[in-house]
Amino acid sequence: MTYTDAPNGLTECLPCSFCDPSNGLRVKKACTLISNTVCEPLPGYYCLEFLSNCPKAIKHSTCSPEQYINQTECCPMCAPGNHVYWDCSIDTSTTCVPCPASTYSDEPSSSSKCFSCSVCEQGKGLRVKRTCTRSADTVCEPLDGFYCIERNKESCRFTVRHSECSPGQYIIQAGTSSIDTVCADCTGDTYSDGSFSSCLPHTKCEDMGLTETNQGIYSSDTECGNPHTAVAIIALSIAVTLILSVFAVILILKKKQSQNSGKHYLI
Repeated sequence: MTYTDAPNGLTECLPCSFCDPSNGLRVKKACTLISNTVCEPLPGYYCLEFLSNCPKAIKHSTCSPEQYINQTECCPMCAPGNHVYWDCSIDTSTTCVPCPASTYSDEPSSSSKCFSCSVCEQGKGLRVKRTCTRSADTVCEPLDGFYCIERNKESCRFTVRHSECSPGQYIIQAGTSSIDTVCADCTGDTYSDGSFSSCLPHTKCEDMGLTETNQGIYSSDTECGNPHTAVAIIALSIAVTLILSVFAVILILKKKQSQNSGKHYLI
């Protein structure tokens, strides 16, 4: 197949190029009457000349894990705490420079930049466990009263505040930096205000020679009082009730007397 891609005085068209797989090439764009074939490198190959149409490609070298491919060369990676300043060449090795302040690189790297150090935000329940260095990111841990729900390597990324047990419950397992508080309900004749590590038995007032004034429930203890005090409270309650009753009767009688007086006046 032939083509001509510009006006010319030739008596014949030009032959289309052949993308030879043995030269590491494949067709990127097929030949037409007005344009030549465009070739590109096969996977795993690179072009020797930076042209729009690659004439020949060479297979990439197989680099070791401590190296990276830079066009035609296997370049040494930069050590942790450093980043690439210049790639290697045939005559020179990779040029590495230390990570700038507040950045780090914790693994051998082929990158031209280091990573920004993480910030442990107090508003997210985090604090610094280990500060950032050139070769290691900041390590964050939960504040007291929080536990971690998501980690990145050693560092905590997100936290949640520990649950609080409700009155009538006790703490089976106190919350830690990695797990939430575990609560359970009180049973039987016991109680807890929610802060106890076990439910406590209700106080027996009679064992102390006292009278029960308020029955214990799961969230609070029994309330006791002196027997004489309890009798006095009952007597006072009865007296107040009687006084109020007498006062109510007097008011009713006075109202009736007033109504009767009004009727005599009208007559």
